[in-house]
Amino acid sequence: MAEADVKKFEELVAQAKDNLCLRVMAYFKDSDHSLKDQSLYLALTVDGLKWKALNKNNPVYTVEGIGSNLIRDPYIVKKADGTYLMIATDWTLYGAEKVHANHRLYDGSISKENSWDYETDNYWDVNTTCLIFADSPDMIHWSNPRQIQMVSDELKKEFYKNCGNYMHCWAPEVVFDTDENGCAKVIHVAKDGTEYRYGVIWSGDGEENGHRKISDDREYNETWVNWTNDFETFTPGEIYFANSSANIDASVLTDTAMTGSSEKKYYLFFKDQVEHQHGIGQVEASSLDSHSFDAAKDFSNVIYSKDKGNGDITKVTGSLYNEGEGPFAFRPYKDRNLWYLFVDCHDAHAEKVFGAFSSTDLKTWKSENDATEFPDGVIRHGSTVSVTLEEAISLVRAFGLENI
Repeated sequence: MAEADVKKFEELVAQAKDNLCLRVMAYFKDSDHSLKDQSLYLALTVDGLKWKALNKNNPVYTVEGIGSNLIRDPYIVKKADGTYLMIATDWTLYGAEKVHANHRLYDGSISKENSWDYETDNYWDVNTTCLIFADSPDMIHWSNPRQIQMVSDELKKEFYKNCGNYMHCWAPEVVFDTDENGCAKVIHVAKDGTEYRYGVIWSGDGEENGHRKISDDREYNETWVNWTNDFETFTPGEIYFANSSANIDASVLTDTAMTGSSEKKYYLFFKDQVEHQHGIGQVEASSLDSHSFDAAKDFSNVIYSKDKGNGDITKVTGSLYNEGEGPFAFRPYKDRNLWYLFVDCHDAHAEKVFGAFSSTDLKTWKSENDATEFPDGVIRHGSTVSVTLEEAISLVRAFGLENI
């Protein structure tokens, strides 16, 4: 069956011709809170719009030996050395009154706390400040799963004392860029002169002093970062992106240079949560360092945002949705000024949970919903990584491909 799928997949590749776009999407499911749903799923595309599930739309990797092994928001990055890293939200503490804190801290040490007390088992109020990491040479074989707390025990306890609950650490992604030789560029220099080539960004609640920025009766989120070169040890968590409203689910696009130009900016997409009006914001910067994206506080170039009077996603032609989160964007073809943006439209009362958009200038966007296909089920919070033809065939051979 696998070889038959490979042959059919190769036929799809041949049909794509000059429009070939080989990418893998990582996602999880949210029909319930089971281990099967909250594991790593993968889908493959040959055109950037139609996605077919690998492994019959079953998990390709389930974490073992870390709390309850539940993950959300999986993100896969291909590092400059050609290997893959998965980062995901840790959902260990859902439904737990106490969980032993045997996890590592960002600096490589073990948490000094033997247990944490949780006064609620509400699904959204029981959080860790940990992320889950795992490594792979090919997205088929995974190893070294690890749970790492991205802030100190002291900051976590200070936040609890001030705010009555624990900080959360959601929706991680990796920020980095490569030079003309394909090597990861230095994007952050610490005060001690240490150079860092990768940043892990994530959505957190509160400030670096353990407080919330606004009053304690209102959720306030900002994008945090820990800098690293090896994804084993990290700098202390610090604020990466802070704007005039609450924001989560930040995602950075680096492949942005217009055809024929070497000049490029970086674009950050995020979920604007001001008063729970869940629009997708877009800001630009010339650097990937901390606070580089903060300047655009006026939302002058939001894609949609209900609170700023710039319309919302329901007014985009062909769109079916009212709200969105978990954005990710990519360039399907290196030689064209074309970018796709996907949004997890969690409130969708329709067959397609993901909204899709395209742009030729990274300023104006139009709907691509009619051209998309997605795996069945309540798939959530996608991310995507480019693969070679050889890597794609290996994935199809290992897992099979749905509906080809």
